[in-house]
Amino acid sequence: MLVLRRCAYLAVAGFAAALAGCSQAPPTPTAAPAVPTTAPPAATPTAPAAAKPAASPSPPATTASPVAAPSPAVKPAASPAASPAVVAAASPTPLSLAQLSAIQPGLGTVMIEYARRMGHLWFAEQASNWDLAQYQLGEMIEIQEVGETTRPARAPALKSFESSFLDPLDEAIKAKDKGKFESAYNSAIQGCNSCHGSQTSADFQQGFTFIKVQVPTKGIWDIYKWDGR
Repeated sequence: MLVLRRCAYLAVAGFAAALAGCSQAPPTPTAAPAVPTTAPPAATPTAPAAAKPAASPSPPATTASPVAAPSPAVKPAASPAASPAVVAAASPTPLSLAQLSAIQPGLGTVMIEYARRMGHLWFAEQASNWDLAQYQLGEMIEIQEVGETTRPARAPALKSFESSFLDPLDEAIKAKDKGKFESAYNSAIQGCNSCHGSQTSADFQQGFTFIKVQVPTKGIWDIYKWDGR
C-alpha cells in the first residue's frame, strides 16, 4: 500500500514538472550582425614626392641700407572762405565815446517821463495815497539821474533842482502834511519853469521858456501849459 502511494506521488510530481516546462517561452533568437552595404573606399595611391630644386646661393649681405625716396610734400587743404556775416562779427567797429553818448536818451526824453511822474505825484497826494506819492517821487529822482549820466553838462542844474525842490517834497510826504506838500509842489512847478528858461542848446539858444508846466487839474498831462504863457 505504501509502495502504491509513493508511486502515485512520483507520477504526479513528474506530470507537474512536464507542465511547467511546456509553459516557458522559447528563447529569443539573437540577431545576426548587419552586413555593411557600402564597400570600403579604395586606397588612393600616393604620388611620389617631387624632388626639391637645389637652393640658389644667397646674395652676399650688404651693409649699406637702401635710401628711401623722398615723399612728396602734402599741401594743407585750403580753408573755406568765411561768410561775410562771420567776418563782420569777428572785427566789429567800436563806437566812440561821442557816438555812444549820442544814442543815449537826452533830457527831452527824460523830461517827458519826469513830467508824467510829477503829475502822478500831485494826484496821489490829493487822494491821500502817501505811499504812491513816495513811489512817484523816487521814480522822478531815478529818471533825473539818467539825465545826469547821459548829459553830464546838465548835471549841476539837475542836482540843484533836486536839493532845492524835491527834498522839501520828500519831507512833506514823510510827514503826510498836505499843506506843506502843496506849498512845496507849487515851488517845484516854479523851479521847473525857471530851469527851462536858463538852459540852452545849439538849436534853442534862447532857452526853453516855451515849455511851461503848472499844477494839473484834470489829468496828468494837464501839467503842461500848452499856450506856453
